[in-house]
Amino acid sequence: QVVQVLSAEERAAQAERRQALKGLRALARAVDARDPHTQHHSQRVAALAMALARELGWPNDSVARLHEAALLHDVGKIGVPDAILLKAAKLDAAEFTVITGHAALGAAIAGEVLTAEQTRWVRGHHERIDGTGYPDGLAGDEVCEGARILALADAWDAMTSERPYKDAMPMAEALEECRRQTGSQFCPAAVAALIEVMKDEAPGDVRTAIAAVAMPAPDR
Repeated sequence: QVVQVLSAEERAAQAERRQALKGLRALARAVDARDPHTQHHSQRVAALAMALARELGWPNDSVARLHEAALLHDVGKIGVPDAILLKAAKLDAAEFTVITGHAALGAAIAGEVLTAEQTRWVRGHHERIDGTGYPDGLAGDEVCEGARILALADAWDAMTSERPYKDAMPMAEALEECRRQTGSQFCPAAVAALIEVMKDEAPGDVRTAIAAVAMPAPDR
């Protein structure tokens, strides 16, 4: 009887978590939709993050958790005013400070539903290997692997997407930029995985191919 009661409670908790995740994903999509240039950004980042994690040998259940976190990685931008988020010109120092707050805010929001590990991934997706990232200025191995993957996937989509202040970077140029930033902005292993993933993609719109990556089924 005790086992049955606990099982029912667990099922109820899982159902509640699924509903909460749906709500947060809807919020994340709304954030992306505030700017027509970033529509589906979170979905593309999530798809690429999954591909990188698989290339790095992550098990399916971990890949699925990374997918959840990646879909919510920018949810903290809900707290950034449109005047800053949609600004076509370069941000000034005060505006950049506002933008940098989205990583910590997103982690606080997503942390209501995600695990502690997933929350660290969201919080750390703008950290850099050289320690000059935000919000915590982590360096080297202090940046957890999930955050390293998200950082690269997020930057890749930013580089290869049209934005009001820049044209989309061709894939070859974006890969070269990632190589140049290896060991400073990006984790070497993640960049190596990106190179392999992009080798496997057919010519054409790589972002469309990445966005079509299917979500894995958890191992358990």
